[in-house]
Amino acid sequence: MQTKSVDMTQGNIASLLVRFAVPLLIGNVFQQLYNTVDCVIVGNVLGKDALGAVGSTTHIIWALIGFFNGFSTGAGVVISQAFGAKKYDDLQKAVHTTLAGTLILGAFMTVFGIVVSPLILRLISTPAEIFVQADVYLKIYFGGIVFLMLYNMGAGILRATGDSKRPLYFLLFSSVLNIGFDVLFVVLFRWGIAGAAYATVLAEIISAAFVLYLLMRTDDVYKLRLRKLQIDIPTLKRIIAIGLPGGISGSITYFSNTFMQRYFNYFGSACTAAWASFSKVDQFSYLPMTSISFSVATFVGQNYGAKQYERIRHGIRVAVRIGLVSIGIISAIVFACAEQCISLFSREPDVIRFGVIFIHAAAPWYFLCCLSMTYSQVMRGLGNVVVPTVTGFCGFVATRQIYLFVVSRVTDSFTFIPYAYPLGWPVALGLGYSYYRYYTKRHLWG
Repeated sequence: MQTKSVDMTQGNIASLLVRFAVPLLIGNVFQQLYNTVDCVIVGNVLGKDALGAVGSTTHIIWALIGFFNGFSTGAGVVISQAFGAKKYDDLQKAVHTTLAGTLILGAFMTVFGIVVSPLILRLISTPAEIFVQADVYLKIYFGGIVFLMLYNMGAGILRATGDSKRPLYFLLFSSVLNIGFDVLFVVLFRWGIAGAAYATVLAEIISAAFVLYLLMRTDDVYKLRLRKLQIDIPTLKRIIAIGLPGGISGSITYFSNTFMQRYFNYFGSACTAAWASFSKVDQFSYLPMTSISFSVATFVGQNYGAKQYERIRHGIRVAVRIGLVSIGIISAIVFACAEQCISLFSREPDVIRFGVIFIHAAAPWYFLCCLSMTYSQVMRGLGNVVVPTVTGFCGFVATRQIYLFVVSRVTDSFTFIPYAYPLGWPVALGLGYSYYRYYTKRHLWG
């Protein structure tokens, strides 16, 4: 196969970042459709209780996936730095160690997820009327989670070497299949919430098969050879050293969002369904900044490997400008169209009312999240992940949980509850940017 990797150590920075981020953005949009289409179809066909059941599982799923994504981030940094430094033997070790570790971790997470799902649902006070449906959805989803992990890791290998287009093509195809399966299983076969879960798992299997086939057939430096699929201990140690803090951070952050839901569940199934609907709108809203920040991580990783420090500084400035412009436009649209966004998932007045409140509390402050995410990915691209993990924990976990704990004991009103979510962004940004200035001044450009 023709080489598709991109050397980001040379060429126009803005063009490289945008060309890399756009396919990544489109791919992320379609990947979000996996669970979002479930919510749209379930909410409109099966009602608000089923919608609340699917929504109540979202942060639980991503809490465990978030831990794995730390492993993925560590692998991506190791691979991008090896690629930038032209150390292709090290790159090969990282690729095969990464995929072997994914299989092992995926098997563990499947068993773990199935076993703990009812325990977690009870822990977050899931309303009784949606508990059984949420448990069914969660167990089926975890039954196929290894395929989602294989796709994400395989796509991460391609992106670490600058190829963000082909993962997109595979994802587009499997996402369309997911929509078709949702219609088939939920609308036509009437399999209920289980049908939505089966549709998602089947689509994930297809996307994983495509990306693994590509890795095995390519002639590029990241070619996958099954006979070489083994764990190289020094490489694994480096991946873990970089990825574990981020994995813990991602996992804790999502678990924090899960426990935030406990406070929302107190206001009934309509509020639970509204939080589920808002979460989908929210995830779509910050996909542009996610894509730009991930492209920055690859850009920084490659240029750090090539020791082009001044290029890194210029690239960060460009990325910040692009991110702020894009998120400013999206924030305005989402804020103005809040009711229409929530009504995609449910037409029930109470669900819409709660959902609009969530959007209006968060959307004006997306620019803070954009900046926080960008500087965190810069540090990860440099291989420094401990401090971004700590700052993320302080902002996204500690701040939100302390705020909710205090507010819930001062008043029974819902008025102040939604502001817990955006409150974490300025805290994480303040801490993260301060350390970024200190670290780069000391280690890169003085």
